[in-house]
Amino acid sequence: KRKRFCEMSKRHLKRLVQNDRNVLEYLKLGTYKLPQTNNLKILGLTFDHKLTCKTHINNLKAECQRRINIIKSIVPKWGADQTVILKTYRALVRTNLNYGSIVYASAKPHIINSLNSIHSSGLRLALGAFRSSPITSILAESHQTPLDIRREKLSLTFACKISVNPNNPTY
Repeated sequence: KRKRFCEMSKRHLKRLVQNDRNVLEYLKLGTYKLPQTNNLKILGLTFDHKLTCKTHINNLKAECQRRINIIKSIVPKWGADQTVILKTYRALVRTNLNYGSIVYASAKPHIINSLNSIHSSGLRLALGAFRSSPITSILAESHQTPLDIRREKLSLTFACKISVNPNNPTY
């Protein structure tokens, strides 16, 4: 059974290389040579070879910027209410920022803080605020929490769910 699975999915197997000097030149699964890579994408999260999450966060910033551009194109023509634009922002952008935040929360602060500009620009757009508006007032006006507090809340919620369920493999 295991051999059949490996034969079926061998195109999807990769080996994450953690350093430049490899003890093994290559790994083989049967007759298939596993390709080496510096980045590995699992369930939408991109892991780099040093586990800094920098690649994932850069990809996340680019994707969120594309989604903010969609909201920018809707706002002046559509003439939507603030609450509708905030709901659109939460659905399009904040869900992306939340997904995997438990995993990349361990990254260096300067890497994670680069997401704050995406968060604040989306909220400024939804509120119609100027770029010179302080972030604290934008967060208060939109009833949103800062991303670092939101990540911490999501991590604690996840930990509580795990601790309640003894059948969970990570219990």
